[in-house]
Amino acid sequence: MSGKPPAFMFTDIEGSTQLWEKHPDAMKRALVRHDAILEHHITHCGGRIIKHLGDGIYAVFENGDPIQCALDLQRQFQQEEREILRELRIRIAIHAGHAERRGDDYFGPVINRAARIMSTGWGGQVLLTPDAIEAYALPTGTTLQDLGTHVLKDLSEPQQIYGLLHPDLTLQEFPALRSLSARPHNLPIQSAAFIGREEELAEIADLLDDSGCRLLTLVGPGGTGKTRLALQAAAEKIEAFAQGVYFVPLAALSSKDALAFVVADALKFSFYSREDPEAQLVNYLREKQMLLILDNFEHLLEKAEFLAILLKAAPKVKLLVTSMERLNLQEERVLDIHGLKIPQGVEGIESYSAVQFFVQSAKRVDAGFSLSEEDKPHVVRICQLVEGMPLGIELAAAWVRLLPARDIAREIEQNLDFLATKLRNVQERHRSLRAVFEHSWKGLSEEEREVFQKLSIFRGGFAREAAQHLTGANLPLLSALMDKSLLRRSASGRYLVHELLRQYAEERLKESPQMYEQIHDGHGMYYADFLEQREEALTWARQQEALAEVQEELENVRESWSWAVEHGRQEALEKSLDSLYLFYDRRSRFREGMEALERAIIKLREDRNERQERAREIDLLLMKLLSRQGMFCYRLGLYERAQRLLEESLAASPKGDAPAERALSLNNLGLVAEAFGKYAEARRLYQESFSLRREIGDRWAMALSLNNLGNLAYRLGEYLEAKQLYQESLTMKREVGDRKGTAPSLNNLGNVALALGEYQEAKQLYQESIAIKREIGDQWGTGLSLNNLGQVSEALQEYAEAKQLYQESLSISREIGDRKGIASSLSNLGNETAALGEHAEAKRLYQESLAIRKEIGDRLGMVYCLISLGENAIDLGDEQAAKSCLHEALRAALAIQVIPATLAGLGEVAKLSSHAGKAEQAVEVLALILSHPASPKRAKEKAERLLARLESELPPDVIAGAQARGRERKLEEVAEEVLREP
Repeated sequence: MSGKPPAFMFTDIEGSTQLWEKHPDAMKRALVRHDAILEHHITHCGGRIIKHLGDGIYAVFENGDPIQCALDLQRQFQQEEREILRELRIRIAIHAGHAERRGDDYFGPVINRAARIMSTGWGGQVLLTPDAIEAYALPTGTTLQDLGTHVLKDLSEPQQIYGLLHPDLTLQEFPALRSLSARPHNLPIQSAAFIGREEELAEIADLLDDSGCRLLTLVGPGGTGKTRLALQAAAEKIEAFAQGVYFVPLAALSSKDALAFVVADALKFSFYSREDPEAQLVNYLREKQMLLILDNFEHLLEKAEFLAILLKAAPKVKLLVTSMERLNLQEERVLDIHGLKIPQGVEGIESYSAVQFFVQSAKRVDAGFSLSEEDKPHVVRICQLVEGMPLGIELAAAWVRLLPARDIAREIEQNLDFLATKLRNVQERHRSLRAVFEHSWKGLSEEEREVFQKLSIFRGGFAREAAQHLTGANLPLLSALMDKSLLRRSASGRYLVHELLRQYAEERLKESPQMYEQIHDGHGMYYADFLEQREEALTWARQQEALAEVQEELENVRESWSWAVEHGRQEALEKSLDSLYLFYDRRSRFREGMEALERAIIKLREDRNERQERAREIDLLLMKLLSRQGMFCYRLGLYERAQRLLEESLAASPKGDAPAERALSLNNLGLVAEAFGKYAEARRLYQESFSLRREIGDRWAMALSLNNLGNLAYRLGEYLEAKQLYQESLTMKREVGDRKGTAPSLNNLGNVALALGEYQEAKQLYQESIAIKREIGDQWGTGLSLNNLGQVSEALQEYAEAKQLYQESLSISREIGDRKGIASSLSNLGNETAALGEHAEAKRLYQESLAIRKEIGDRLGMVYCLISLGENAIDLGDEQAAKSCLHEALRAALAIQVIPATLAGLGEVAKLSSHAGKAEQAVEVLALILSHPASPKRAKEKAERLLARLESELPPDVIAGAQARGRERKLEEVAEEVLREP
């Protein structure tokens, strides 16, 4: 086509429904005047109205001046003074482009796009596209406002949109456009316009609006278009979900246990602790108003109960599921999905969605295709044979460039007869699609067949380089398969195969067992190399980029690992192990990592018994697997199992072998010993690990050992030693370029400075740590350091700033579902509130924090929360409640052997004793606190203030004697004596 394209105008009255409800009679009169104004100006400017659409119009300007018309309309409506006309706000959109003309009407994507653009606007606004601006003149005095690039609800390519401004127009500023871009989402861009399904879309919209419908399942055979329908329905309803709409593709998911991880990936949510991943995901969604599209759930029906748990815990979340089977949950509503509408004859077939979809699909492979009279009965027959299923229609239409519609229909009929008589095991509902698959297969060249069946090895899509390497598929071959609708290419450039087509191709591949094994071996080694190439990046500066790369290929990586495990491909396991471990560890996917390594350990032990000649190689690999398996168990809190695995790792290989691996196992055993409260043993193991790492010159690993030794010293209240160790660790991390690792080191140094009362230094260290964490997107770490920074502000009596920091930390913790972080922020907010004398509110905050800590098993957090509740009870004058809380806190602190917490608890016991008339006993305890090297600075400051008061109440000799006795006493002895008191 050539020449100036026509311009298409859509208008609408904003809020017309409410105006009709409030002023029905006035709106009738106003609408007559509204229509007359539109008719006059559109005709005057050279356009014509094609049809009225509710309270708006659809007009075309085959020439003329559409933009001037839009300006004149807005001027006219803002000048109207009659009745309700002054309240009308008209939104207008103009888009230009060539479209298919049928009689006086136009059809095609250009018209659909113009309507979509109009729906994003606000009353009084004129929206223009670059195509309209390029083709038609701007009126004198107008300027354009760039409103950005927007994804519209048709899910097609993003659209640049401009707003028309003129001094005569009253309204010059508008809210953000109501496009998909206004809400969070990950809905994939679609290569073709959505066709038909008006009734299904309306029914889904009604069900999503229904507060009683939380789980809606679209049920139908594969290939019926459930996915595209779900995407379109979600896009139409995005405004109803404040936290957005997210698409979760599940077809390639090989393990039901990975469901929570796949949902988290779609949400860009990172797991942050050893807590069960499903529980973390539920906590993240707990307060969200969100729609999740779970696509292709039929092979995960065993996980349906998890959806019920999620819905119960997150009352504003709704689930839109596509499946070949219903989920059979009490909460479920089911909508059966069938094919597109099929005509019975040739009369008016252009209005049927199945035919429209055939034409659209045909035009993708042959831009000049048009539906001739001769084609019509055969196209109808094709649509009938495939039962209106979009996948079948698309595959059939892909052949129009080579075969007339008559021959395509005949081929499908012949294949159907064959399937009905020869292949009884093909389900009847799949026979029509199978017939189209057979037809498509026969039409491929030998080279195309070989490549397509080899491509079935991929899971979750593939990159062009991978296809070239493994199957020999060059760009022309991939393009040829795309032309035949056997492949799709996403907006990111990744190639995708419909799961039904992939399964069909895999069946063909299995007909040649030798080829099947060769391609699997090649796939396994390709992704093993892929992982090995990213090992350094996963450790150092490119970590986020490398994690994203592994994430994109995760289904292929899982398939590769499973094949290597099942078939004893030791080289592939060796190459994959470190990167796979780092990926699971960095993404907190500890349980999935543990299970993946466990399968390998079981298989290797079997192989070792059968292949004694390779025993040493297998032992070295087992050592690495057991060590990393032990670390996953430690992360999950399975300490006894972790210890057993790590000890097995050390025993798996002679002492002189693999010093780096031995050092890793020793370090991890130190973590387990510390978790058990065996601090001397933990220190010995850390030091032995550090010595080995120093011998082999691994400075990054040395930094980790120093950090662990620093953590142990800090836990024991040995602050100066902790500071030195943390500083050495930080220096090494900076030397090796581990920027991500410097953030926790800075935070740890801030903790030491806070404990020592060096508040300005602590403030600077926390701020530097937060800056790095924000830069790398570490929300969990940011929330943690904000909490710590708040404690500095509180110690400096900057209460307003402390409150702001705690609230920001609380907001982040709630956003990511970090229950421990929420509890910490609530407790700290309680401290700040108590400092302002609001003790009743402080009590509420402490109790809410304590309830969460008990729920998640945070024993140390419970200790400090109980101490705060005890202190607050003293201030409220409730000494019995104070005693109960402080005794419970002391028992727990002694059980977990945390000395600073025990000292903090005794400080409040001393305060309680002074209120009960036991001043001399209180002085003894205060002397112990002030003389103990593990007492944090703030605990000492509190003790000094209380001691100063008591010195004014007791004789000097009594004070001196009590202090002398207190300095000689042991911490555990004093704590146990307090607990024995009635």
